[in-house]
Amino acid sequence: MNTNSQGTEDFADHGNEYSYLDPDKLDSAIAAYTEAIRLDPNDAKSYFNRGIAYERKGLSGFGKKIDLNNAVADFTEVIRRVPDSVSAYFCRGRVYGQMGNHKMAIESYNEAIRLDPNDAKKYLRRGKAYWGQHGSLGKAVADFTDGIRLAPDNAEGYSGRGKTYLKMGEFDKAVADFTEAMRIDPDSSMWYLHSRGEAYCEKGDFDSAFADYNEIIRLAPNNGLGYFSLASVYSDRSRVHKSNGDLNSYIADCNEMERLLRKGEEIENRNRGKADGAV
Repeated sequence: MNTNSQGTEDFADHGNEYSYLDPDKLDSAIAAYTEAIRLDPNDAKSYFNRGIAYERKGLSGFGKKIDLNNAVADFTEVIRRVPDSVSAYFCRGRVYGQMGNHKMAIESYNEAIRLDPNDAKKYLRRGKAYWGQHGSLGKAVADFTDGIRLAPDNAEGYSGRGKTYLKMGEFDKAVADFTEAMRIDPDSSMWYLHSRGEAYCEKGDFDSAFADYNEIIRLAPNNGLGYFSLASVYSDRSRVHKSNGDLNSYIADCNEMERLLRKGEEIENRNRGKADGAV
């Protein structure tokens, strides 16, 4: 039996055990994968798993930017050893996206899509990268549309495209997409209502925005989001009243905005107090 090969397997398994547990055990997983790589420097799987562990650490409260850089380096090592590794290209793109490097994220997703052109999640991820890259909103819409074509029951595609339309100022299309996302994934309605309310507000349909944000309060009365969102609608409407010379309505909306902000802050402070008490 090749003892080095056996040892590599053992460390890789040990790393798997740690990497999917608590974030404070990720260092142990990284050490285990590093030892597996020392025993077998061509072990692409251990590079991949260590990359996942570095990514998780980089996104946790214990991580630093260098952890995400290390994740990129490990996924790149996988690609060097296995040039057609769809997963490595995809994960590297995901990490670049988390780092805000949209250009490099797109390049990695391009390769992942070239190798596997029928997976919706790759188009959705690249769509997010295009959304973040200046001047690429049209490409983002195209990718989200492809994601919807490949996975019509995935609300993420409609939500992503809706956010892109919102950014483009195509508010009716945004409303339609957020409505469809909510139909597909009613458990996440609060977030789609928030985005749809923003689209209504931007198009000047304040009554519909009020309705969406009041629904958020009904669904989550102990979350400040609905109150802060309602306050933003009153703020926007107050400016309209002011520009029209309706000072009484302007003052009334400003007062209501301030009341809602205080209510939202009161709820958030209470939630923070509960969280601190639970530590």
